[in-house]
Amino acid sequence: MNSIIDEETLTAIKANEDLWQNILFYKEWAKILLTLPAELRAKIHDAVDEFIVSRTDPTDNSILYSPYWMIRQRILQDKHNYQEKIIVRNRANGNKGGRPRKTQETQSHPNNPVGFEKPTGGEETQWGPEKPNRKRNMIDTSNDVSQKELTNVSQKKGFSETIERRKQLFAESIAPFVEEYGRDMCNAFFSYWTEPNKSGTRMRWELEKTWDVNKRLKRWANNNFKK
Repeated sequence: MNSIIDEETLTAIKANEDLWQNILFYKEWAKILLTLPAELRAKIHDAVDEFIVSRTDPTDNSILYSPYWMIRQRILQDKHNYQEKIIVRNRANGNKGGRPRKTQETQSHPNNPVGFEKPTGGEETQWGPEKPNRKRNMIDTSNDVSQKELTNVSQKKGFSETIERRKQLFAESIAPFVEEYGRDMCNAFFSYWTEPNKSGTRMRWELEKTWDVNKRLKRWANNNFKK
């Protein structure tokens, strides 16, 4: 639906270069222009191009009040409608208040540092109840933290991430393998590899030259919980 655009808004639309990177050209315009003599049609096309590039109108009234004016007005209306949608969307996103932060609930039990152990009383944790070790045909790669992200965190100079945050990322990297290896083994693996050095700045796994969670877990399982 078309609406009247006030002069201030019109000036702002014309000045906003980002709005003019793309233009809709309607089929109905082409149909109208094809009915005109070739010379006049070419002049209108040139005038439209000039308006898109510099937002200036032709001085020739025979062009200004030709189908050019209809095309010009529709372009401005489209830009106004698009700008209004952006404003409404940004306002809605602002009202959402952003994504809620995760709460660290996995450290509440000393024997269950990463939330892998089977709960008592038949309740389910975020990982669900314990299941028998069943080999999967495919490794789940949909976990929140990738191997690349995990490695990058450990290699950052100065460790901008705290050791607790890096420990949390490490736990998340193990989570997809709980069903395959079981909670007991994953907890033992986590406890061993997150042991900090004397200065408390690095964990055991961060001192390794290379690291692949999947391969390390396989090796750990084959060695009966040994590194």
